[in-house]
Amino acid sequence: MKNQFYIICIISIFFFPIVSFAQAPNLGTAGNFVMFTTIGAVGNTGVSVVIDKIGTNDGAITGFTPIPGQEENANTVTAQAAADLQDAYNAMYTTPETMPNHAAILGNGEILYPGVYLIPEAASIEGLLIMDAQGNSNAIFIIKVQGAFSPGPSSQILLINDAQACNIYWLAEGGAIAIATLGDMKGNFIANPGAVSMAASSQLEGRLLSTTGAIAVDGITANLPVCLTTLPVTLLNFTVTKQNTTIDLLWTVDNESSFAAYKVERSADGQHFATIGTILPTVIPGVKNYNWSDNSPLILQNFYRIKMIDINGGYKYSSVLKISMNQTTGISIYPNPTLNHTLLLQLKGQLKGEYTLELYNASGIKVMSRTLLHTENDATRTVAIDKKIPTGYYFLQVTNPERKKETLKLLINKF
Repeated sequence: MKNQFYIICIISIFFFPIVSFAQAPNLGTAGNFVMFTTIGAVGNTGVSVVIDKIGTNDGAITGFTPIPGQEENANTVTAQAAADLQDAYNAMYTTPETMPNHAAILGNGEILYPGVYLIPEAASIEGLLIMDAQGNSNAIFIIKVQGAFSPGPSSQILLINDAQACNIYWLAEGGAIAIATLGDMKGNFIANPGAVSMAASSQLEGRLLSTTGAIAVDGITANLPVCLTTLPVTLLNFTVTKQNTTIDLLWTVDNESSFAAYKVERSADGQHFATIGTILPTVIPGVKNYNWSDNSPLILQNFYRIKMIDINGGYKYSSVLKISMNQTTGISIYPNPTLNHTLLLQLKGQLKGEYTLELYNASGIKVMSRTLLHTENDATRTVAIDKKIPTGYYFLQVTNPERKKETLKLLINKF
């Protein structure tokens, strides 16, 4: 009988460790903050767009232009958030690992699947890191870093197959978290203890949190993650196919009821999506097919997804599909209209060297000038637009190393 008890205990330890992260970790009241530290200042330089709550339980908050109720400082709200944050961190950090010895460098096209990862040293992200929930919108990702965590310049996190930023947790044990310029981050970043920083032109869907340490940001965009709800539709299939100069999208659904619309979204990099079409649902019951043709695809790679929206405003995304037109040469910009005063310049089969970018308003007045170094035949470059430039139509003149010029029209949006 005693031996049987030991066997049961061993089976429980080895076969049921995932029970502790089958449910999303509970951040408690700390989850109400996009930036929060228990001890330390919270500061901003540059022009940042932060629309959610900011707080510290012991320190100054500077550099933001808050709306009423956005800031909490050294009060009963922050005291509770501090306690909740520490409890949540402790629970996550003691969760058994499913991947106990991951390499220090994440990214470069790597795909992470749901689970608990341990990196036993300082770590970073380089290039593109893909988080794949394998069709489970409740899938949890916990990544524990024993040391500093430093996502590199222009590093990106792409969520596919129902992965959600609200279910991703980055834990830095005993080290700072420093997100470099032009980062595109997803998830909850928690330093215990350690400072947290995010450099210029970076964006975050998630949270920046610290149990002890300052939080500093510089000209970023940050918002709380939103866990998407179950919709009254089932996506059975989604494909994209190249047809000469167009790309055809086809998706099949079932159980469609009380449904509002399908939005077709396209991206040049798998991160910055813009709507290019809207399909209204039919009233025919049962399995049905929808299609959309992109008659003006981008010259390099094209990423597509379907945003499915119910009548109550809830929504969910399809997986992201990639396809290339394989054009020989060309220059294009994306998204158009721009998002967050940022555009992507696609160069296909172009000369290597220095390019000059000059932005003119509708009156022909130059309002911005940039240079970039193009070192590859094919590349997509991120170009930051001065945030002081108002919305409206503009012309981007691109001058190549041989002084040949090409002019592209674009619409600048505020956000």
